[in-house]
Amino acid sequence: MVSCPQCHMGYLQEMEDAQGNLRIACSEYPVCRFESDSWETIYADAARFRHPVSPGQI
Repeated sequence: MVSCPQCHMGYLQEMEDAQGNLRIACSEYPVCRFESDSWETIYADAARFRHPVSPGQI
């Protein structure tokens, strides 16, 4: 299980929306409304925020 990057209390779960598209959302909904459409987007954001120096600041 992957913990929610927004609230850190819930975990991310996959589900399908009404059109059959994959959605990834926090299990603590409606308290936490974190949602994404792909794991790649979540991993890219996590990698960007974990880096101690932002690009372009060296």
